[in-house]
Amino acid sequence: MALKQTSLSGMGNHAGKQSGQVYLRPGSRFWQLKYIDRDGREVRRSSRTEIKEEAEAILLRLLNPRLSFKRASVLFFERTKLADRTREGYLRSLKVWDPRVGHLDCCDIRKEHIIEFVNESEEAGLGSPAIRQHLAFLSSLLSFASTLNDGPDVNVVKGYSKKHLPLPNERTRFLRLSEAQRLLKCFPTFVKFAIVQCVLEIGLRRTEVLPLRWTQINFQDRYILIRGKGGKERLVPISDTLLCTLLFLPAHTEYVFPNPDTLKPYFGPEPWFQAALSMAGIEDFLFHDLRHTFASWWTQRGGSDRALSKVLGHGSTAITRRYQHLGLAGLVKEMRRINAQFEHSLA
Repeated sequence: MALKQTSLSGMGNHAGKQSGQVYLRPGSRFWQLKYIDRDGREVRRSSRTEIKEEAEAILLRLLNPRLSFKRASVLFFERTKLADRTREGYLRSLKVWDPRVGHLDCCDIRKEHIIEFVNESEEAGLGSPAIRQHLAFLSSLLSFASTLNDGPDVNVVKGYSKKHLPLPNERTRFLRLSEAQRLLKCFPTFVKFAIVQCVLEIGLRRTEVLPLRWTQINFQDRYILIRGKGGKERLVPISDTLLCTLLFLPAHTEYVFPNPDTLKPYFGPEPWFQAALSMAGIEDFLFHDLRHTFASWWTQRGGSDRALSKVLGHGSTAITRRYQHLGLAGLVKEMRRINAQFEHSLA
């Protein structure tokens, strides 16, 4: 009996053209598959179906392997370096997206899935910041997947306009100078005092100041190398007051501000920071508001917006692109000019 067969070909993403055959072997009720795998080996296997169209569909999937959402998620968290808080947020977002697109391949995720998610989230009362966060995770995942074999060619999230999703309102809470003076007197250890003074003096983020290492500090040229959001690096000048504080800190571990119990960075400042706020009589204030305080003092004392953007490491490319010409020497000069007006009050 002659073999009944059908030849098929496919084009895998990032791969050359492949071909295979679906055929019915004498004495077998299941259609058989024959194709060349990625390693150049000939593979023969049963499709386990008696329906030719189903066997052809199976062969096409084998000739055109595609990256699933679930597999991409595993690889994303294994291979992508993320800050702890970012990882926690992305894991929460994964739980949101998995029921919606977890059964799909990455290339099958469409703009319609995004629109449906946003509409249902808004109807359920989810705020725009949370919606944007979940979209940011999916966009990061698809961008990562697009770099892999069999990943999607297009990141559909980037093609979705988020203009109707308002950005969250920034907190404007900052310390008055008298409040800052009271607060700095309420820390039981010099290390905790130094952490807070560091943020007030040069505006670092919590995720930048707590794990700060001595190797990031250049005392000779008076700057700190900061690896901020997205792994972007920037040089932050050291003020005179902060320089004195750093020189008084013991360098018995690799970290500048170690927890004395673990010799590792503090996981978070909330318990001891909140205790100091209560002792100082300061209400409605977050650790991140120390950064707002630095920026507010800078602006109030006539500091350059261009220099401030550079020091803070603004993530907006529309802002940072305008300030690329501002070098470290200019930032040091501006930092000294501004801090000269109030640094002795905080010393």
